[in-house]
Order: sequence, then structure tokens, then C-alpha cells
Amino acid sequence: MKNRLTGARTLSPRYGYVILALMCLGIAMPSFAQYQISGFGKEAVSAALGAEMNDRSFSTLNMVCFLPGALLSLISGLLVDRLGPRRVVVTGVLLACLGVVARAIWP
Repeated sequence: MKNRLTGARTLSPRYGYVILALMCLGIAMPSFAQYQISGFGKEAVSAALGAEMNDRSFSTLNMVCFLPGALLSLISGLLVDRLGPRRVVVTGVLLACLGVVARAIWP
């Protein structure tokens, strides 16, 4: 399709659903990797860290992963304005994939 005003090619509305599905998968992948550690429980994490943990410190340890996401979402919003959403989204998904792989193989 072409835009009548600019003459630029536009995407069909169905293509938006494909992008939405890809974004949902891109968000679900690191979320799954993040929360699978909570299944091990507080005792396993305490043993791995070599320190005793109470419920509050275990909860803080699980939730601190959201802090970079909150800060990076502000930066990525600025980058979308400058570079366009496609570049920023593709870069973010690639970085998330690398993070999931690194988390899986990290000792």
C-alpha cells in the first residue's frame, strides 16, 4: 500500500499483529529466564551466595532485575525518537537473547 499524502509505502494492518506477537515473545523470553530462579527457593540462593537470607532480602534480590529495565526504557524511548523503532527494537531483542544465553551458560 502507498500513503496518499507522502507516497511512502505503508504496512498492512495485519502486519501490526505480527510485530505485536514478536514483541510479546521477545518480552516473555527474558521474563521466563528471570523467574525460573525463584523456583529454586531461598535456601538454594542462600547456599550459592554463601550467606543467610531472610524473606525481604530474597524478594529484593528477585525484584532488583526490574531496575535496569525501568532506566533503559527511558533511554530507549529517546533512541526511538532519533533512530526509529525498528532499529531500537531489533537491538533490544538481540541484547535480550544474548542475556538469556549468557544466563543459561554462566556458572
